[in-house]
Amino acid sequence: MTILGPDLVTNGGFDTDTDWTKFTGWSIGSGVASCSGVQTSNTLLLQDVGISVTPTLYKVTFDITAYTAGTVHSRLRDSGAGGFGETRNAIGSYVDYLLSDAGVDGQIAMTANSDFIGSIDNVTCQEVLNSFSNQKRSLRQKILQWRI
Repeated sequence: MTILGPDLVTNGGFDTDTDWTKFTGWSIGSGVASCSGVQTSNTLLLQDVGISVTPTLYKVTFDITAYTAGTVHSRLRDSGAGGFGETRNAIGSYVDYLLSDAGVDGQIAMTANSDFIGSIDNVTCQEVLNSFSNQKRSLRQKILQWRI
C-alpha cells in the first residue's frame, strides 16, 4: 500500500489564473490550463512546490482534457532522468512516479513540446512516504541521530 503525503500543488484544478508561471503558449481559464501551439520549442507551466533536493519519490497525476497535437509530460524541474514523466499524447488520466535529485529546484513543471495543442487539469504532486528512497533517507537520519 502506498502512503502519500499531502498534495503540494496549489490550484491544480486551475480554478483561477494564479499560482502557476506560464511560459509561451500556456494560458489558464475555464478551469483548465491550455497550450495553444504558438510555442516554437518546449514550453513550461510550472509551480514552486518545495520539492526536496534529496532523493525523494513523488507521485504526480494529471488529466489531459483536450488534445489536438503534440506531447506533454510532467517533470521535477532541473532533475535527472528519474524526474521526467512519460510523454503523453491523448485525452486521459495519467500517473507518473518521479524521483528528485540534487539538481531539483523545488518546482513541478508540465512540459509541452513545440507541437502540443491541448488542455490539462487536476495536477497533483505528493511525496510517496513509504518509498524505498524515502525509507533509506529516514534510516540514514536515525543512524546519524544515534551517533550523536
